[in-house]
Amino acid sequence: MAVEIVDNLDCFAEAFKGLNFHGKEIKKAEFEDCTFNSCDFSETFFSSCRFIECTFINCNLSLMKLNSTKLSALRFDSCKMVGIDWTMADWKSLLTAEPLRFNACILNDSCFFGLDLEELVIKACRATEVDFR
Repeated sequence: MAVEIVDNLDCFAEAFKGLNFHGKEIKKAEFEDCTFNSCDFSETFFSSCRFIECTFINCNLSLMKLNSTKLSALRFDSCKMVGIDWTMADWKSLLTAEPLRFNACILNDSCFFGLDLEELVIKACRATEVDFR
């Protein structure tokens, strides 16, 4: 039986495939060591969520909102990620924030302004109109 993504979910080592969460809102859900394959999270609003050591493959995350959401050791492969303001995530409360890794993604029109990007990994991506200051 597939796990349903709902508010306050605590999820470990689950695989999600083909989910459509376009425009939905998810609050206080936690995902650790999860894989998301071919999922649509475009315009999804994540509020006070946690994503730790998760992998996103061939997902649409365009215009996703990350209000007070914690991110650590995430990997994105072949994802469309246009128009994301990464500064809205909760970076300060993570004791050891592992780098984000982007491989063959579209990162256009995104904002990383003011974030510590020392270990950020971006390979074979398209990143036009992105603020890395």
